[in-house]
Amino acid sequence: NTLALIVIMIWLQTGFCMVLLSAAVKGIPKDVIEAARIDGASEFQIFRRIIIPMIMPTITVVTTTVVVAVLKVFDIVYVMTGGNLDTDVIASRMIKEMFNFRNFGRGSAIATVLLLAVIPVMVTNIRRFTSRRPTDENCSHDLAGATAVTYNSHCDRTPLDSAHRWFTHQFFSPQRCTYCQ
Repeated sequence: NTLALIVIMIWLQTGFCMVLLSAAVKGIPKDVIEAARIDGASEFQIFRRIIIPMIMPTITVVTTTVVVAVLKVFDIVYVMTGGNLDTDVIASRMIKEMFNFRNFGRGSAIATVLLLAVIPVMVTNIRRFTSRRPTDENCSHDLAGATAVTYNSHCDRTPLDSAHRWFTHQFFSPQRCTYCQ
Protein backbone atom coordinates (compact mmCIF):
# COMPACT_ATOMS: atom_id res chain seq x y z
CA ASN A 1 0.00 0.00 0.00
CA THR A 2 2.76 2.43 0.87
CA LEU A 3 4.56 1.67 -2.39
CA ALA A 4 1.38 2.38 -4.35
CA LEU A 5 1.02 5.74 -2.59
CA ILE A 6 4.65 6.60 -3.36
CA VAL A 7 4.10 5.76 -7.05
CA ILE A 8 0.99 7.96 -7.13
CA MET A 9 2.85 10.91 -5.60
CA ILE A 10 5.76 10.53 -8.02
CA TRP A 11 3.31 10.35 -10.92
CA LEU A 12 1.58 13.55 -9.76
CA GLN A 13 4.76 15.57 -9.28
CA THR A 14 6.84 14.39 -12.26
CA GLY A 15 5.00 16.36 -14.95
CA PHE A 16 5.12 19.60 -12.96
CA CYS A 17 8.83 19.21 -12.20
CA MET A 18 9.76 18.30 -15.77
CA VAL A 19 7.90 21.26 -17.27
CA LEU A 20 9.66 23.73 -14.97
CA LEU A 21 13.11 22.16 -15.35
CA SER A 22 12.74 21.86 -19.11
CA ALA A 23 11.79 25.54 -19.39
CA ALA A 24 14.77 26.50 -17.22
CA VAL A 25 17.22 24.50 -19.32
CA LYS A 26 15.80 25.95 -22.55
CA GLY A 27 16.18 29.44 -21.07
CA ILE A 28 19.96 29.14 -20.79
CA PRO A 29 21.57 31.37 -23.42
CA LYS A 30 23.31 29.39 -26.15
CA ASP A 31 26.12 31.94 -26.14
CA VAL A 32 27.25 30.89 -22.68
CA ILE A 33 27.37 27.21 -23.60
CA GLU A 34 29.12 28.00 -26.88
CA ALA A 35 31.69 30.13 -25.06
CA ALA A 36 32.33 27.28 -22.63
CA ARG A 37 32.88 24.86 -25.52
CA ILE A 38 35.27 27.33 -27.18
CA ASP A 39 37.17 27.54 -23.89
CA GLY A 40 37.55 23.76 -23.91
CA ALA A 41 35.03 22.76 -21.27
CA SER A 42 33.82 19.15 -21.40
CA GLU A 43 30.11 18.34 -21.44
CA PHE A 44 30.29 17.35 -17.77
CA GLN A 45 31.92 20.70 -16.90
CA ILE A 46 29.27 22.54 -18.89
CA PHE A 47 26.55 20.67 -17.02
CA ARG A 48 28.13 21.08 -13.60
CA ARG A 49 29.46 24.62 -13.88
CA ILE A 50 27.00 26.33 -16.20
CA ILE A 51 23.68 24.53 -16.50
CA ILE A 52 23.21 23.59 -12.83
CA PRO A 53 24.12 27.07 -11.44
CA MET A 54 21.90 28.79 -14.01
CA ILE A 55 18.86 26.64 -13.23
CA MET A 56 19.44 26.60 -9.46
CA PRO A 57 16.52 29.00 -8.75
CA THR A 58 14.21 26.65 -10.64
CA ILE A 59 15.61 23.64 -8.80
CA THR A 60 14.90 25.46 -5.54
CA VAL A 61 11.31 26.18 -6.57
CA VAL A 62 10.74 22.58 -7.64
CA THR A 63 12.31 21.19 -4.46
CA THR A 64 10.31 23.51 -2.24
CA THR A 65 7.07 22.68 -3.99
CA VAL A 66 7.68 18.93 -3.77
CA VAL A 67 8.71 19.09 -0.09
CA VAL A 68 5.61 21.08 0.82
CA ALA A 69 3.41 18.71 -1.21
CA VAL A 70 4.93 15.69 0.52
CA LEU A 71 4.44 17.23 3.95
CA LYS A 72 0.75 17.78 3.28
CA VAL A 73 0.02 14.60 1.32
CA PHE A 74 -3.20 14.09 3.25
CA ASP A 75 -5.58 13.88 0.29
CA ILE A 76 -3.97 10.92 -1.48
CA VAL A 77 -3.61 8.88 1.69
CA TYR A 78 -7.14 9.68 2.85
CA VAL A 79 -8.76 8.85 -0.49
CA MET A 80 -6.75 5.68 -1.17
CA THR A 81 -6.53 4.06 2.27
CA GLY A 82 -8.17 6.37 4.79
CA GLY A 83 -4.95 6.24 6.81
CA ASN A 84 -5.43 2.53 7.50
CA LEU A 85 -3.10 -0.33 6.60
CA ASP A 86 -0.05 1.42 8.10
CA THR A 87 -0.23 4.35 5.68
CA ASP A 88 -0.56 7.09 8.28
CA VAL A 89 1.07 10.41 7.43
CA ILE A 90 1.32 13.39 9.74
CA ALA A 91 -1.72 15.19 8.28
CA SER A 92 -4.01 12.14 8.39
CA ARG A 93 -2.82 11.42 11.94
CA MET A 94 -3.78 14.97 12.89
CA ILE A 95 -7.29 14.50 11.47
CA LYS A 96 -7.71 11.16 13.28
CA GLU A 97 -6.57 12.59 16.60
CA MET A 98 -8.81 15.65 16.37
CA PHE A 99 -12.00 14.30 14.85
CA ASN A 100 -12.03 10.53 15.40
CA PHE A 101 -10.52 10.32 18.87
CA ARG A 102 -11.60 13.82 20.01
CA ASN A 103 -8.10 14.47 21.33
CA PHE A 104 -7.83 18.13 20.34
CA GLY A 105 -4.62 18.82 22.25
CA ARG A 106 -2.70 16.06 20.49
CA GLY A 107 -4.20 17.02 17.11
CA SER A 108 -3.18 20.64 17.66
CA ALA A 109 0.33 19.54 18.64
CA ILE A 110 0.62 17.50 15.43
CA ALA A 111 -0.61 20.49 13.40
CA THR A 112 2.03 22.65 15.09
CA VAL A 113 4.76 20.12 14.22
CA LEU A 114 3.56 20.14 10.60
CA LEU A 115 3.65 23.93 10.56
CA LEU A 116 7.14 23.99 12.07
CA ALA A 117 8.32 21.52 9.42
CA VAL A 118 7.01 23.71 6.58
CA ILE A 119 8.17 27.12 7.88
CA PRO A 120 11.95 26.66 7.33
CA VAL A 121 11.36 25.54 3.75
CA MET A 122 9.17 28.54 3.05
CA VAL A 123 11.52 31.04 4.76
CA THR A 124 14.44 29.72 2.72
CA ASN A 125 12.42 30.05 -0.45
CA ILE A 126 11.26 33.59 0.37
CA ARG A 127 14.80 34.70 1.21
CA ARG A 128 16.09 33.26 -2.02
CA PHE A 129 13.52 35.15 -4.10
CA THR A 130 13.90 38.46 -2.29
CA SER A 131 17.69 38.55 -2.47
CA ARG A 132 19.27 40.02 -5.57
CA ARG A 133 22.52 39.20 -7.24
CA PRO A 134 24.97 42.08 -7.58
CA THR A 135 25.70 43.09 -11.15
CA ASP A 136 28.77 44.71 -12.60
CA GLU A 137 28.13 48.40 -13.19
CA ASN A 138 30.33 48.31 -16.29
CA CYS A 139 28.16 45.73 -18.02
CA SER A 140 25.40 46.99 -20.30
CA HIS A 141 23.55 43.73 -20.94
CA ASP A 142 22.74 40.56 -19.04
CA LEU A 143 22.89 37.69 -21.57
CA ALA A 144 19.30 37.93 -22.80
CA GLY A 145 17.96 38.56 -19.30
CA ALA A 146 18.63 35.02 -18.12
CA THR A 147 21.16 35.77 -15.41
CA ALA A 148 23.09 38.60 -13.85
CA VAL A 149 26.53 38.97 -15.41
CA THR A 150 29.19 39.36 -12.74
CA TYR A 151 32.56 39.18 -14.44
CA ASN A 152 35.56 41.27 -13.48
CA SER A 153 36.36 43.03 -16.72
CA HIS A 154 34.64 45.49 -19.05
CA CYS A 155 31.77 44.40 -21.26
CA ASP A 156 32.43 43.82 -24.96
CA ARG A 157 30.14 44.53 -27.84
CA THR A 158 29.07 41.03 -28.88
CA PRO A 159 27.10 38.57 -26.75
CA LEU A 160 29.60 35.78 -27.54
CA ASP A 161 32.50 37.86 -26.20
CA SER A 162 30.58 38.75 -23.05
CA ALA A 163 29.50 35.12 -22.59
CA HIS A 164 33.12 34.03 -22.95
CA ARG A 165 34.24 36.60 -20.40
CA TRP A 166 31.43 35.62 -18.03
CA PHE A 167 32.35 31.93 -18.23
CA THR A 168 36.10 32.48 -18.00
CA HIS A 169 35.98 34.95 -15.14
CA GLN A 170 33.34 32.98 -13.25
CA PHE A 171 35.16 29.64 -13.23
CA PHE A 172 38.80 30.38 -14.07
CA SER A 173 41.18 33.16 -13.19
CA PRO A 174 41.14 36.01 -15.74
CA GLN A 175 44.93 35.90 -16.00
CA ARG A 176 44.78 32.41 -17.57
CA CYS A 177 42.54 33.60 -20.38
CA THR A 178 44.49 34.22 -23.57
CA TYR A 179 41.41 35.40 -25.44
CA CYS A 180 40.89 38.37 -23.10
CA GLN A 181 44.50 39.62 -23.14
